[in-house]
Parts: sequence; C-alpha cells; structure tokens
Amino acid sequence: MSTQTAGESFERWNTKQAQFLESRARYIDYEGAIRSGKTWALIRKVLTLCLDHPGIQGLLARYTDDALQAQLKPEFYRRVPRGLLGPWLPDEEVQTFVNGSRLYMRALKSSEVSSQYAKFLGLTLGFVAVDQAEEVPEDYWEVLKARPSQPGTPQQRLLAANPPGEDHWLAREFPEPGATETHEFIRATLYDNAANLDPEYIRDLERQYPIGHPLYKRHILGERGLAVLGDPGRDLHGRGQAPAGPAAGPDRDPLHRGRLAPSHPARRRGVLP
Repeated sequence: MSTQTAGESFERWNTKQAQFLESRARYIDYEGAIRSGKTWALIRKVLTLCLDHPGIQGLLARYTDDALQAQLKPEFYRRVPRGLLGPWLPDEEVQTFVNGSRLYMRALKSSEVSSQYAKFLGLTLGFVAVDQAEEVPEDYWEVLKARPSQPGTPQQRLLAANPPGEDHWLAREFPEPGATETHEFIRATLYDNAANLDPEYIRDLERQYPIGHPLYKRHILGERGLAVLGDPGRDLHGRGQAPAGPAAGPDRDPLHRGRLAPSHPARRRGVLP
C-alpha cells in the first residue's frame, strides 16, 4: 500500500491510524473514543485503495442517507484533492477517479421495504468501508461482507465505529484483543489523537467525563461495554439499542443491538445463525 498521497505521509498520523492504514487484514474494525480520528483514517484508506488499484470498485457507506449526505460525503470531499477525481455519476451514486477507479457512496438502508439490501446487493466490489458501523444491523452486515469479490483487489472489509455494547455483533465478529489470521481489531483512545486536538478540548472532556463517570471508558478510553445514562434501552448517543432495519418489530430483538430474533424469516430459513 502506498504511504503517500497528495504530499501526505504516515508521519502525520497517530499510531493507531497508521496501524489501520497499513493493515492488510481482510476484516478490520477500528473502534475509538470521541475525536480519535476514525472517519478521516477510513477515508484515507479508501483513497489509497482507489489510487493503488486503478479500476477498483469500492463502497463507502453510512447506514442512513441523512448521515451519508450530511456528514460522510462532505468530509470526503473536504479531505480528498479534487484533481484525483473524475465526474460524479448521480444515477449510480458513484464517484469516479481519473485512474478509472469507481467509488460507490451510498446509504446501506434502502427505502424499498421489499428489498432491504437493494443499495448494495449485486455489486462486485474490491472493498467495503462503513463509517459508524455500530449503527448497522447484524443482518445487513452478514449480507454486505460477502460483496468484496473483485479479482485482483484486496477485498477488504473496513469498519470505523464507536465502541458498542459487549453483545453487539461487532464484539462477536471482532473479539478483543488483537488480531486473527483474517480479522484485526484496533482500539483508539482520546489520547492517541492528542497531537491533533486542542489541549483545552481534551481537558474539558476530562472534566465532563472524569474517572468513574458512566461514559468515561467509552468517550475517553474507547472501550466497549454498557455505559448508559437514564433509559437502559438507549445507547450513549440516544439511539435505541437495536438500530432498526426497514422497521422495528417483533422480528428484531431490541436487546441484541440489531441481532435478528429467532422468529425472523432469515433465521428460520437458515440464512443467518
């Protein structure tokens, strides 16, 4: 993998970001605390893959379209030099590159109730990259991770996430600590990215979330686990514990963070465990 793009080098990255950028694992989960640099590292790795493998097709995604349009796409265009890009193809939701690479930028959640995986089913990809992966229900992940199959490409699955609860599918797919032959888990603290943050911002977070605060481990240390104020059915961002697919209901167990209940048709058919 190239270590330089548009005059940048890995020396500008913190240790955990560099570990993520250099990893060749087929499955990588980069989890971290507030402002630990996850999204920018994800975009930079996507950019490197598109430049190092001319003609590659990749997917950069958020779960909802609102989050994609308001957060991820603006950050992508703010960070990526325009001279590397070709035209945007709105009908396909594809950003082209001058070297022939193609990057789908889509929300995973489809508005089509009858085909909930329509936004990515059928794509032949060289990689998938999902920001805020903790928002994605388990059944979407089980279908999505089968899409990277483009010959001659790294076929990586790249995830950036806030620390989930210990019963989330991320915790099962990427158990701590460390790495296996195919999977790598990286955890970043607030302090890992201190060189890129205002010291007063760090001190303010330390005052707001001191040691012993229910959110200290997740916001400061980037650790998994239950850390909820108020309603035990809500996570630290105020979302429900189970991000809904097309609709919440009895087939989706809200206590298992997006994991399908045994009554769901996909489980009855044996499609998912």
